Amino acid sequence: MLEQKGLRRRIPIEAVEEARVVGRGRRSVEIALWGVDGSAGPVFTLDGRDAAQAVRLVEVANAARADSGPPQGGAALVEERPASASVRKKGLG
Repeated sequence: MLEQKGLRRRIPIEAVEEARVVGRGRRSVEIALWGVDGSAGPVFTLDGRDAAQAVRLVEVANAARADSGPPQGGAALVEERPASASVRKKGLG
């Protein structure tokens, strides 16, 4: 579950093309979704505070993801809802 800019997104592993560690201190994670017809899909960044947790998330996501994406692309599999005002913003760490 990723919460950003007033939206809560549920991103199934089938939608993920690749996860990678990024940013200063390598504490954040980019989740790249499969695109459609060879085009790049959307990329979401999870800002984190712990480099070891970022590495572990990337390892788990990349081990579980498929070698090819769904024909409709990964974005079509993402469920979006308005974020609840009572839930704090989530990230790594």
